Amino acid sequence: MYGRIVSAWNITHNEVTVEVEVPVNTTAYITLPNAKINGVKENGIELYQAEGILEITENEDGVQVEVGSGSNRFGY
Repeated sequence: MYGRIVSAWNITHNEVTVEVEVPVNTTAYITLPNAKINGVKENGIELYQAEGILEITENEDGVQVEVGSGSNRFGY
């Protein structure tokens, strides 16, 4: 597969924002350190309701989200 993969993060006023761009016909695993599932939103929508979210897991390191192609903005 060929395509542009982009990621960026920012911390402002104790809120973490992670932006990810995934190429067409590709999936990606995004790790959100120190996050809790109930506290993460994707483009302002709860993770369980957001489109393009394929899988969500939480462990001692944070939350891992599998996403399909497209642009995602996570906030927590």
